[in-house]
Amino acid sequence: MTLQNRFKFLLEVKEVLDKVGVEFWIDFGTLLGFYRQGDFLETDPDIDIGVKVECRNTVVYVVSEFLKIGKVVPRLEDGILAGYKIYKDDTWIDIAFFFPCGDKYLWPISQWPKVMTYDKKFFDNLVDIEVKGVKFKMPRDIEEYMVLHYGENWRVPFVAGQEYDLHACLNVESNEQYKQCLK
Repeated sequence: MTLQNRFKFLLEVKEVLDKVGVEFWIDFGTLLGFYRQGDFLETDPDIDIGVKVECRNTVVYVVSEFLKIGKVVPRLEDGILAGYKIYKDDTWIDIAFFFPCGDKYLWPISQWPKVMTYDKKFFDNLVDIEVKGVKFKMPRDIEEYMVLHYGENWRVPFVAGQEYDLHACLNVESNEQYKQCLK
C-alpha cells in the first residue's frame, strides 16, 4: 500500500472513531514516523493507534463500521480483548487498548509476556500533531515518551532489515504484578 493510501486508510478509521467520540492517539511506529519525519516510516508494516480501555465498548459497537473498511480481527492478550486489527490490502491498523493501573497505563504484550507501562501524564492530556493538514492526537511530553519507548537513539532511523529492539525500551515489565488491571 502506498504511503498516500495508508493515510487514506487511517482517515477512514479516524472518521469512524471521531463520529462516535472515541478519543485516540497515534502511537508506536506511526507516531515515530509522524513526529520524526512527518509521514509513515517506509519500514513499518502497520498503522498504530491507542485508545483508553474505557472506550472499548464503543469501539466494539463500531466494529460493523470497520468491517466496511476491511477485515477486522480482535487482538486477544491472555483471553482479554486488548484491541483490534483492521486489515486492508497489505497493511493493517492496530487499535491498542491501554489499561489504567494506579498512576500508570498498561499496554499488554502477552507474547513476551510483559506489559509496557506508561505514566498517566502522557495520555491524560493528549496534544495535537498535524500531519498532511490533518490533526491527530499524540501523547504529551513526546520526546520523553519517545525515549521511554525507543531508547535514547529514537531520532536515528532504522536501517532496512533492523528489528525492533525490546531492550531499548525503558518501560517493559513482567505482566505478573499488573494482571489485576488487565480486564
